[in-house]
Amino acid sequence: MLSHSDQGTQYTSYDYVNLVLARGLTLSYSTPGTPTENPGQESFFGRLKDESRDEFLEMETYEELEKLIDRKLGYYNNKRLHRSLKCQTPKKFTNDFIKNFPK
Repeated sequence: MLSHSDQGTQYTSYDYVNLVLARGLTLSYSTPGTPTENPGQESFFGRLKDESRDEFLEMETYEELEKLIDRKLGYYNNKRLHRSLKCQTPKKFTNDFIKNFPK
């Protein structure tokens, strides 16, 4: 599993890096000086945090949090309709794109 972030000092500190690596995750950083590199991911995670803030605060263990995030990702990708995707789910949009991609 991957932990991706920008190269802010909070994400490159020894404490943070050691915590991420202790969880068995791989660190990934955006390219310095490229604030437009990850707008899709930043938009998604910002929305996830805003919509789930209260639920996140109720979690008492990492396992509970992991289950909540899995459930939220499943809903977001497989059931939630997105206006920017012409009222399709990301999964359907991606599958249709792949199916119709010129060969």
